[in-house]
Amino acid sequence: MLNTKDQSKPAKQRRREKQTKVNVRQLKVQYHHCTFSSYEQVPRILLQGKWLQKAGFTIADEVSVTVLENLLVIGKM
Repeated sequence: MLNTKDQSKPAKQRRREKQTKVNVRQLKVQYHHCTFSSYEQVPRILLQGKWLQKAGFTIADEVSVTVLENLLVIGKM
């Protein structure tokens, strides 16, 4: 339910504010044995949990990963 303060804002502005809420997750880069390359260890990051659904991702969604130096940006396609 919206409070009176939020109701005075246009719907587009409320959506934008909702999208910009920051929720930081701390994860650890793990290793994975790459079976197609003589069991070489490669880094992996495993994302799982109900928080993904709360963020708008559902099972079978296709996502894009934008790779920058020290930054990954994940979004729905």
